[in-house]
Amino acid sequence: MRTMKYLLSVFTFLLLFASQLEAQRGNWGRSPEERAVQQSNMMRDSLALSDAQYEKVKEVNLEYAKKFDEMRNNAEGDWSAMREQMGALRQEQNEALKALLTTEQYEKWQKIQEAMRQRRGNRGQGGGRG
Repeated sequence: MRTMKYLLSVFTFLLLFASQLEAQRGNWGRSPEERAVQQSNMMRDSLALSDAQYEKVKEVNLEYAKKFDEMRNNAEGDWSAMREQMGALRQEQNEALKALLTTEQYEKWQKIQEAMRQRRGNRGQGGGRG
């Protein structure tokens, strides 16, 4: 009986621990393809993209998701330099997206990105992932 309680406790702990790890994984645990589709779907829904725009936006998002992965994998511990490079890469991506979106869509996209930055910034105020 005691062994059964112990095994049940261990199993419960492992189950909770695994679900916490999955929650923390966020976007970085996904492949570039998955992240590109997720972002493109969000943009399609938020910006009312046409089918043609959606396909082009998805191509741009995939290209940059791969570049972000490569950059992160080659960071060699210099996170400060990587953040700067990612900022420049994000600018490039925004310019590529701007060419595909209408003025109204791009302005709305900028507002959405700002709101996401605000949420990320607030989450990071405690010195960790939250």
